Amino acid sequence: MSDDSVLLPAEILARSPSVADGVSSEVEMEHRIWACELIQEAGILLRLPMVCMCTAQNLLHRFYYRKSLKRFDALSVAMACFFLACKIEEKPRRIRETLFVFHYIWRCRVKTAPRTLDLGGPRYNSWKADLVKTERHVLKELGFSFYVLDHAHKFILFYVKILDLNRDVAQRAWNYLNDSMRLDFCLRYRSEVIACAAIFMAARALQKKLPTEAQD
Repeated sequence: MSDDSVLLPAEILARSPSVADGVSSEVEMEHRIWACELIQEAGILLRLPMVCMCTAQNLLHRFYYRKSLKRFDALSVAMACFFLACKIEEKPRRIRETLFVFHYIWRCRVKTAPRTLDLGGPRYNSWKADLVKTERHVLKELGFSFYVLDHAHKFILFYVKILDLNRDVAQRAWNYLNDSMRLDFCLRYRSEVIACAAIFMAARALQKKLPTEAQD
């Protein structure tokens, strides 16, 4: 797969639909970060592999370069991208599992008692209909093409082994990559480049020396 098929062109990255719709870039970033954090927490609670969360966050960033926050709120898009990503990565979860976990996280986030979402109740039915509708929009806007599977996480352990670095560096770099998914780096830079940047930052933070030239 060529870089052109996974990275967005500069003219699209320069101005998102939300900004064109009057939403400031700072507010848009806050909403994207919040949505990505919801996805991350949901994946952890459901004990999913990191690739599911990465794919969901990637889909979310791509979607918001097609549609505005004024039309699609961050919570609905986060749920839809999470639900879809689980199917893409062959770790499917039922709709009610997705709704329950996002409702729990949402209640915690808005600092209210995390009461159970009533199965078949008004809010459950409303959220379920919204999830299904938003998932269809995501599928349509991304052209039913999901070529976002080579995440930077894939390269970390291989690169760390090649560079003869320890587990602490790998863990720190992995954490940096988790945080990076809250931003749209995955649409701007190749996965290998992001992985190398994470390793460089981790090695510098832990004061581990990296090779300065190619080794045989």
